Amino acid sequence: MVLTGFIPPSQIATIYQAGDIFVGPSQIEEGLGLVFLEAAASGLPIIATQQGGIPEVVRPDVNGVLLERHDDVQELGDTMVQLLVDKSRQEYLGRQGCQWVRDHFTWEKIAKSQAEVYHAVLAQTSH
Repeated sequence: MVLTGFIPPSQIATIYQAGDIFVGPSQIEEGLGLVFLEAAASGLPIIATQQGGIPEVVRPDVNGVLLERHDDVQELGDTMVQLLVDKSRQEYLGRQGCQWVRDHFTWEKIAKSQAEVYHAVLAQTSH
């Protein structure tokens, strides 16, 4: 395990590529969690807590594992060991996660979704 500290944005993709798994045991109510999307897009399986919006981007058996309890270090450690040992599951979750991000979070899809929201709001205000 390597704890890197701050990584400059220009080096983030390279750091993701060097990893085997991504662990984000957030203890606070997160928003969407861009870091989890970045990790999944890089092909890393994810271990995360169920805090805030994290379950929207970390999907059990699609791109990662959601811990049952956000403050259980034993569960976190056990899950990390299980995923590090199970290379086939690691690869499966990494591939699935990368594809899931491509299917749902490209800039084209985000822009289209945002445009639909704007059109719906404009339609409501014009009545």
